Amino acid sequence: MEPLAEHLKVAHYYYRLHLSAAEIAARLALPVTRVQRLLREAVENGLVEVSIPGFEESITALETTLEQKLKLSEVVIAEVPEHADPLDCIAGAANRTLRKLLRDGSVIGLSHGRTVATMVSRMLPFTERKDLTVTRLVGALGNTTLTIPSDDIARILADKLSANINLLFAPLILKNPHLRKALLDEPLLQEAFRVMSGTDIAVLGIGDVDFSRNPMLRESLTEEDYRRLTGSGAVGEICTHYFDAAGKSVTGPLGRHVIAIEEKALKAIPTRIGVAGGMEKVDAILGACRGRYLSILVTDLPTARALLKRLEQE
Repeated sequence: MEPLAEHLKVAHYYYRLHLSAAEIAARLALPVTRVQRLLREAVENGLVEVSIPGFEESITALETTLEQKLKLSEVVIAEVPEHADPLDCIAGAANRTLRKLLRDGSVIGLSHGRTVATMVSRMLPFTERKDLTVTRLVGALGNTTLTIPSDDIARILADKLSANINLLFAPLILKNPHLRKALLDEPLLQEAFRVMSGTDIAVLGIGDVDFSRNPMLRESLTEEDYRRLTGSGAVGEICTHYFDAAGKSVTGPLGRHVIAIEEKALKAIPTRIGVAGGMEKVDAILGACRGRYLSILVTDLPTARALLKRLEQE
């Protein structure tokens, strides 16, 4: 049975015929845990839409309000059911948003980050668009705590979209800035940046500047570098580009050491989808929106409410 067909059949038995997960498992000779996973993925990837009377209106109102206040083309808010992982909920909403925006010939650029990695890991195969290309917007981050190692995120998404792949064969951070210049002069990397320049949809994680949570900071900055960064007012970063609460660019200590898309080129991408959630990310999300790093925001309901509360207090 094809993956999508299996999801649809399980969803039909559960939502239309009202069979339990155990009954479906027995009928299809599947483990109950697999049936539960298929049902969850069907909802996360938009194959099933669960509607609660009165809920949609309140979510829509909040989305619209944030769109106006943050000057975004779209805000997508994911509900977080009891005991659910907010990261999974944001990932599912981000996947639905991306599929809706894809067109034949689209070039999809990916940043680093746990939410981006989770989105890719949760995405189901989608082959309705042709001639797609997936590209990394940053070099490889040597961290193993991510859902998917950063070097594999673009490759896995390309496989799920039946897309071409454009990789930056370089680390994100180089200790020697002279080596960075030499690498950028290499024809292989210049070609990768040429393809990257055609990106029309970017999926962007939003990092905060908490040393304990941000693997890029832990791996690359000394304590003195970190104090200078936070002392300059930085609250967040996207693709290694730091900004303050007002969205103004902040010169970070890594500028001459990173292999990543330039800030001007990043902001020139027509559709820039920020994916992030959590109370600890509120300042970073607001700064990213105010700095025009994003055109679309995908977040969860508690974070969206916190964003609105902060905006109403200002």
